[in-house]
Amino acid sequence: MRRSRAVLQMLLWDSTTADPAASLRQLLLQTRKRLGDFGSCLQTGADSVWLEGVTDETDGANGPEAEFFEDAGFGTEEFEDWLRLERQAFQTQRAERKSRKPPALRDPRLVVGLTTPGEVLLDGRQTVVAEWVTNLVRDALGWSDFICCTDLRLRAEPPECDLLVCVHVLPVGGSLEISVALDDAGRCLWSRSVQVPNDKDLADHRDAILEFAQITVGRIEGLLPVLAGRNEAPAKQEPKLFHVVDRLFTMRPADVRWAAETLDGFSDHENLASILAWQGFSKMLMNGERLVADRAAARSEAMHLIRNALNVDPMNTTALTVASHYQAFIKRDLAYARDLSDEALAIAPFSPFARDVRATLELYDNNLEAAVPHARIAMRLGRSGPLRHYLAATGVMIDTLSGAHGRAISVGRRLLCERPRFLPVMRHMVASLAASGEMDEAQTLARSIKRIDPEFGTEAMTAERYPLPSELSRTFISTTLRRHDLWG
Repeated sequence: MRRSRAVLQMLLWDSTTADPAASLRQLLLQTRKRLGDFGSCLQTGADSVWLEGVTDETDGANGPEAEFFEDAGFGTEEFEDWLRLERQAFQTQRAERKSRKPPALRDPRLVVGLTTPGEVLLDGRQTVVAEWVTNLVRDALGWSDFICCTDLRLRAEPPECDLLVCVHVLPVGGSLEISVALDDAGRCLWSRSVQVPNDKDLADHRDAILEFAQITVGRIEGLLPVLAGRNEAPAKQEPKLFHVVDRLFTMRPADVRWAAETLDGFSDHENLASILAWQGFSKMLMNGERLVADRAAARSEAMHLIRNALNVDPMNTTALTVASHYQAFIKRDLAYARDLSDEALAIAPFSPFARDVRATLELYDNNLEAAVPHARIAMRLGRSGPLRHYLAATGVMIDTLSGAHGRAISVGRRLLCERPRFLPVMRHMVASLAASGEMDEAQTLARSIKRIDPEFGTEAMTAERYPLPSELSRTFISTTLRRHDLWG
């Protein structure tokens, strides 16, 4: 129901004598009090008041015949009459909905609960730090398409959780030891701790504490396959979204095809905007990896899916991130891509996907220095998650262009063991190998690239249409190949 403030004020009090501001405050206070636990559903706008997110009954414990619109016990006779009419309309709507309501579906995501040890007496500083770290983990998980994060500090009756995350803060000498434990039904799956000074210099260690929380989030994502399969026989397991995205980001042709086909079957998923966005991203990969005959049609389908995702939920982080990548990678509209990326990061600054897409966007725009911090945060958050191959590939490109050739080679070798034809990694890694003097491996890798991409190491590579992320990559790789006789 939606009624203007003026109408509700008139129904509750005589508008000729009531103070408008006081009437509104009384309206909100008394109505929220009567709604009890559902008081937060009462929303106010510039000129109206309405209920949002209300289910058919306010209290399932009272049975299916529970009344939503009870006699108010205050207000004018006109207000009582209006409530009576609304109650009758509500009962009619409830009966209609119950007759056609489908069975409730369980949220397909894994449930992660966050808590701090209430039985331990903490001083003020310990309490603040424990709450801060827990809030950092909560904010990082809140964006996720794969995890349902619930804050047990706010729940009188906590739901059943697949994983419990408990943050402890204890004094150790002149320091505070911050530790986190990931608990699965009493079994500790992982723990980590960090010590920071317990004095006025604590604020100087914000970055260390933030990194600690981000590493914790990365480890939680790494446990998703273990938690999902522990109570199910392999034959009965249905692919969850993180399974599909994990296969998608291996970048192997067979996995990309399987993931794209499987994502097409997720259309009835609860989080429709995210599913549409992942479907669009899979079409982008099918185009980029040349796995479809009609690449123009794949790009068009990707654009259509991404647009639909944003129409469903303009604030969905995954949809905004995929849209940003599409505009940067396909359209090369870097200004629009940056606007979309800004929106995604404003909503979910701890999303590894949003951070990685921003890092690649900065590379496309030749801003290597700006790309580095985004890539580092993305790796901390997603080093063990479904996006780990994709994030590592961005890291290889940045390391090559930054001159960190040893790390680029080490990570690149691991990636190519899992995905032998990963061209973005291969093109940058061959330059790092040559720059490091490892010419035998560089020559072998260059020959492997040319079998897949005959234009590599030729003048065609200097053209803008050649698939390199930026002029930085084009210049560095071309110059290095020429210098070490790998050109032509």
